[in-house]
Amino acid sequence: MPSLRQRTSPNIRSGTSRYNLRAACAVISGASSGLGYELSKLLCQKYGCRVIGLARRKEKLEAIREELGENFVPFVCDVTSGEDRQKLFDFVTENGIK
Repeated sequence: MPSLRQRTSPNIRSGTSRYNLRAACAVISGASSGLGYELSKLLCQKYGCRVIGLARRKEKLEAIREELGENFVPFVCDVTSGEDRQKLFDFVTENGIK
C-alpha cells in the first residue's frame, strides 16, 4: 500500500489547488479556536476562500476578523441552537452566499 505522501496529489503537496477556492465560501463551526481556527486561517490566507466563522465568543471572532481580513466573516452562533442555525441560514440566503 502506498504511503500517504505517495497518494497525495502533487497539487495538494505544492499548496496549489486545481479548484478556484477564491470563488468558494466555507462555513466553519468552532472557528474561534483549535482546528476550526486553523482551517479558517488556512482557507483565508493560503487559498483566498471566504469563510463564515461560527463560534459563541464574539470577541474572539472579531479578533480573528482583524487577523484574517475581509475574507473572514464572523458569525456568533451556537450550532446546538435551532434558533441560531435559522439565523445563520437567513444570513446566508439574504446575502446571496453560495
